[in-house]
Amino acid sequence: MAKGPTPNARSVAFLRKAGWTAEVVEWWNAHSRTRHDLFGIADVLAFDECFVLAVQATAGGHAALRRKKAEADPRLLSWLEEYHRRFQVHEWRMAGARGKRKLWTVAVWEAVLIEGAIEWRRLDG
Repeated sequence: MAKGPTPNARSVAFLRKAGWTAEVVEWWNAHSRTRHDLFGIADVLAFDECFVLAVQATAGGHAALRRKKAEADPRLLSWLEEYHRRFQVHEWRMAGARGKRKLWTVAVWEAVLIEGAIEWRRLDG
């Protein structure tokens, strides 16, 4: 896999470019040697004038697992029930035409609460 910034750092830069104020909120517990997401679901927290956005960032091929994990956590439902709160999964991967330079691209899935159930919508990154 190509070296460089982590998926979290890529998502922060992506969100800042789009006008959000964003920061990584995942933390490392050196004692147990484990990473901990904010509320068990978020690596990045961002806000703009209208919304607070929680993001789970991942490298290519893992978005479905991250969506499933987030959906299984009751804190996601609580998060989405509050007005002005959003949740997304950002999947980062290298892509490009054959023989051309590969660039990092993002696929964005947003969780939407419809009649008490979580549904996922793919947004353009």
